[in-house]
Amino acid sequence: GPHRRTRTYNAMMSYESAADAIAFVIGPFLVGVLASFVAPWLPLVLAAGISLVFVSLFALHPTGRLRALADGDEARAPLREIFAPGVLVIVAGCFTVGMFFGATLTSVTAFAQEHGEGSEGGMLYGLMGLGSAVLALAVALLPGRFAMHWRWLVFAAVLGAASVGYAVASDFAGVTIALMIMGLGVGPVLVTLFSLAGYRAPRGRTATVLTMVGAALTLAQALTSAVTGAVAEAFDARTSMLL
Repeated sequence: GPHRRTRTYNAMMSYESAADAIAFVIGPFLVGVLASFVAPWLPLVLAAGISLVFVSLFALHPTGRLRALADGDEARAPLREIFAPGVLVIVAGCFTVGMFFGATLTSVTAFAQEHGEGSEGGMLYGLMGLGSAVLALAVALLPGRFAMHWRWLVFAAVLGAASVGYAVASDFAGVTIALMIMGLGVGPVLVTLFSLAGYRAPRGRTATVLTMVGAALTLAQALTSAVTGAVAEAFDARTSMLL
């Protein structure tokens, strides 16, 4: 019903963002565990199997044939409207969150390597996923008067402050604490960005806009992981952690 749509939509976006946060973090965590306790080649085989099985199942899932019951017959907005400033700023926001993921994952791996425990980098990174997933799900419970642009600013401030602590940490205890606090910020930021993307999407273009923000997140993580890795090799882990 119309009176439940906003609450249902917010809950759906919280779940979506929590799943994103868990996926971005649990992968490196599994790599660390499997590489440490089994063999370095096993994570590569696991990644190939996940891609082959689950991507195929997703593509062929019967829900792909369902039509939306509401607003399904309305005319779509012109494609150019997806490039409106109000939409692009959300895409840019997701791109920067992806940069954060890429820089953090690679720099914490470099930090672990410098301290003789390179394979534990993924497990350290996994700590961030704990707070991230919990807070992402909890966003659905926040009151409506806590406006989305304020959520973005408040939780980004938490993320920024914790990132400063991470950049200056010199031991495993400091890095661990900083990563856990960073998770408390990044989960709600992701939820807010995905929700804003859905609300600001032009009529009939929601799927396109959500694809844009998801792609920005993934692309940024890949690019920043490469850059941060190059910085770590050219200088040291401390320099890469500043990113």
